[in-house]
Amino acid sequence: MTATPLASSENAADLIVLTGLVESGRVTPVVDRTYPLEEAAAAIRHMLDGKARGKVVVSVFPSDTQTSPQGSTP
Repeated sequence: MTATPLASSENAADLIVLTGLVESGRVTPVVDRTYPLEEAAAAIRHMLDGKARGKVVVSVFPSDTQTSPQGSTP
């Protein structure tokens, strides 16, 4: 298997490769926590404090869920 490097800057070719990897299930994003929009400041603090060990999601959809730790996102 040959790895295709992905650059940190976005371009169409890299996004096409990344889309294929995600859709095939070969790459799965890790979600550290999910915050409601009202707690966006807490989400930013979590990232700036270096506590995030995956993606931090800020949901714009209303929900009854609280801040979710890794593995228990809705």
